[in-house]
Amino acid sequence: MDYAKKLLEFPACNYWVHESVVSRFIGLPTNNQYGQSEALTALIACIKKSYGGNKRKKNQAFTGFNPIELQDENNESGVCFQHWGRKELFQRGTDSTVPLVRRPRWFKFGNGVIQEVGVQMDIVNQLVGNRVPDALNNDDPSIPVFAAKRRQKSHLKFYQGRDLECIPYRNYDVPAVAVKYLWMWPNIKLKSTTIRR
Repeated sequence: MDYAKKLLEFPACNYWVHESVVSRFIGLPTNNQYGQSEALTALIACIKKSYGGNKRKKNQAFTGFNPIELQDENNESGVCFQHWGRKELFQRGTDSTVPLVRRPRWFKFGNGVIQEVGVQMDIVNQLVGNRVPDALNNDDPSIPVFAAKRRQKSHLKFYQGRDLECIPYRNYDVPAVAVKYLWMWPNIKLKSTTIRR
């Protein structure tokens, strides 16, 4: 049950982490019957009971931990998950013919996460220029078309450190997003909350 240990000892993170990243990080296996998402589902069930396998078939394995309900944010492990977002297609085993489509699980590790996963995704959508309704304002995409196009062209360059290729993104878009979500960080004060155009 090394996988249970790896999941429960995942490094603390200030952001919600998509299940595919968690599965790859802890090295969940795949085979001809099951993909990593299905292996993660089985692992969560084992952690919930503190064991997995079948007693009659004598292939029972214990996690080494007390039972933990990972959907309970207040469990003692500091690890929890929630389902959030649109349904996604998940890779299954090579012999599987039926696709696995469901809402993804987002994991929280430690106590550093201060926003809900929906707000985290709103910030990402703002930074990359996706004009979609956000969790806070579900009837109006709040990015002007010209800014969305600039953000779509520039966000990768910015995060790759190619600052000279994305000066407007750095000077206008990142501060505009920061001002919009400043309420999340009450200890941070800006000299000016006026958004430059």
